Amino acid sequence: YYFVFPRIQSDERIGTSHREIDNEQAFIEEVLSKKRVLITGPYNSGKTILLKKLFSHLSGEGYMVLLCDIEIIRGKNPERIIRNCFEEIYGSCPSDFTRFEQLPKSQKVLIIDDVDQIQQKSFDKFMSYIDELFGTIIFSSVQTLDMSLVDRMKALLKAVDSVSRYEILPLFA
Repeated sequence: YYFVFPRIQSDERIGTSHREIDNEQAFIEEVLSKKRVLITGPYNSGKTILLKKLFSHLSGEGYMVLLCDIEIIRGKNPERIIRNCFEEIYGSCPSDFTRFEQLPKSQKVLIIDDVDQIQQKSFDKFMSYIDELFGTIIFSSVQTLDMSLVDRMKALLKAVDSVSRYEILPLFA
């Protein structure tokens, strides 16, 4: 298959317009420098495939990356969620998970697709837990994002400017 990197627009402004990122390497550098990233876009805009590409690239760069599906997150305690994500990707060897837990926070990346579909109670508890474990956290959400979700994410991640938002733009717009 072929992957065409989408047009991505940052919420940051340069003059009167938003800054655009048009290549994969620039976006990866942006994600690693910002640490807390929210990717939005309409249904079928390519969010999930972009997250999978980020997973693949960052794994190849030596980061320990977990890609969580919302089905794994629903109704479980945060420790179990992380273990389930790890086991789904890397297997269920207890010593591998112990090594993962002992890695420095800066080497761990968490990617969560469709974060807007997680119930508020579960989401708040989970966010407080993962902030202590992962140096970089990447979320995706549909474009009809409730801004209170961004505000909750910022509060739970303990820094007002901690979440940078990027929007996937239509390919031919």
